[in-house]
Amino acid sequence: MEQSDIEIAPKTKKNINLVYKHTHKDFKSIRDGVKYCMWYDNGTVSGPIEDMPDDLWHIRLRSSKKKEEKETV
Repeated sequence: MEQSDIEIAPKTKKNINLVYKHTHKDFKSIRDGVKYCMWYDNGTVSGPIEDMPDDLWHIRLRSSKKKEEKETV
């Protein structure tokens, strides 16, 4: 998987579910059917994963995809 593949990865339901799956249980929740998680952005933020800043989104998605690959081995 190349970095460019992740940089253009949209915040699809599948990708949001993947990031949510690999977020520690203490840092995630579901409110009104929307998946939330915490991240740091000049302070701790709890918000919908789809609202996560793009730079943080790419880091979390990349990490989640690597964890997913390890699970399949």
